Amino acid sequence: MPTVGVCGASWMAATQNLHRTDCSDSAGKHFTEILAKKLDYNYITLARGAVSNSAIRLQINEMICRQVDFIIFGSETENRIEVPIKSGFNPELGIYNINYGRTPDQSALESGFAHDNMESDTLNNFFDRQGNKNKNYLKNLTDDQFDAVKRYTAYLYDPKFRQLQDVWIIESALLAIRQAKIPYLFLPHAVWVTAQSDYLSKSDPRIVSDGRLGPYRYNNQLLGKSSTRRWHTTDDDQIKIANNVYEYIQTHNLLAWQL
Repeated sequence: MPTVGVCGASWMAATQNLHRTDCSDSAGKHFTEILAKKLDYNYITLARGAVSNSAIRLQINEMICRQVDFIIFGSETENRIEVPIKSGFNPELGIYNINYGRTPDQSALESGFAHDNMESDTLNNFFDRQGNKNKNYLKNLTDDQFDAVKRYTAYLYDPKFRQLQDVWIIESALLAIRQAKIPYLFLPHAVWVTAQSDYLSKSDPRIVSDGRLGPYRYNNQLLGKSSTRRWHTTDDDQIKIANNVYEYIQTHNLLAWQL
């Protein structure tokens, strides 16, 4: 049976069944899980909430190494950062450098996530609403690292330049997938991803940048819906997303490799 590989952050991340409000009775209800069943494909996910586009690029590398048959992935906002822990990044480990174990996502169950060499997260998750260190959330960081992230955010972080860096990262991901001749579907989170890239803005049914397919248009906060799911939508909307993506894949024959 062929395999679909899922990459991305919280919007793309299926969760475990856990006794917490955002995960209770959630297994099998994420749109990528529903999609895999509709396609009759095996399912592998490396998506993890709050990771950066750099981490998503590492996820894609791993999917290419595993030679999956189809990759569906999303990009994320630019306000993310990587922080070394322990011995820091080991190129041989790839995505398995990143700390997954502290999350309730299904991807955290992969046995390879045993190193915790790096944290990858959204900048505002490092601090509470009063600007204090969020040690309950990021327990591996030292006080000096929290202070460094705070100073970086205040004095060194440039969102526009970070967007451009992320565009380059995503371009390299698409190039690697194409070189591996793996069929794919890319659902960008924000319009700046394709707007700043001639490479990504070319007409291509495998890149859907107008938001009509991605989960982002079903954002609970924007729609005024009440749901605590980590993937930011209701369960019913996940079914809608899965059906829309499935129909799009079939209509455009995306499971077959296209030049």
